[in-house]
Amino acid sequence: MDLETLAEYVDLWHRVAVTELDPETPDSLRWAWECKREFSIRLAYAARLAGREISPTVEFTWNSQAPLQCEFFTWLVVKNRCWTSYRLAIRGLPHQDACPFCSQSDETINHLLVECVLARTVWQEVCNVLGREDWVPQPASRLNEWSAERSSDYPHACSLGAMKTEELNCLRQSITVSTTGW
Repeated sequence: MDLETLAEYVDLWHRVAVTELDPETPDSLRWAWECKREFSIRLAYAARLAGREISPTVEFTWNSQAPLQCEFFTWLVVKNRCWTSYRLAIRGLPHQDACPFCSQSDETINHLLVECVLARTVWQEVCNVLGREDWVPQPASRLNEWSAERSSDYPHACSLGAMKTEELNCLRQSITVSTTGW
C-alpha cells in the first residue's frame, strides 16, 4: 500500500468516525450514475462496465457470423488456451514432438494457424478468394495482431477467418488421432 492510499484511508476513517446517524431520520438512497440520483438496472450495467478494456480481436472472435463453435475456438486461440503439444509438454503430459502438418516446428497454436507451411497455404487461398493478397500473414505474424488488423476491413473476413482457424484445428486433431491413437 503506498502513502497516498494510506492517507486516503485515514481521511475516510476520520470522516466516518465523526458521522452521527439519527435513528429517527429515514435512510435515503442516492445513485451517483444518474442525474436524478435514482437507481436503474441499465445504469448499474453501465457502471459495472465503465472503463472496461475491449479486446482488439473482438470483431474476429465474437462479432463474426461464423458458427458459435468457430467463435469459441477463436476465443480460445486468442487467449492461448488450446491444448497443443507445447502446452501439454509444459504440464508433463504425453504429446507429439512436432507440428502434425509439417513436422518442422513445435506445435504452438500460432504455428498451427499462421506460421506453418500448410496454414500459410490455406491463408493464401482465402486471401486470394477475398481479392486481398496483401492480407496473407507472414511467417513471423502473431494471429492476435493479424486478425485485429484485418477484422474491420472486410465484413465477411472475420467469419471466414474464424471458420478456417477451426477447420485447421479439426484437421490437426484428425491427424493426431490417426497417428497416435489419442
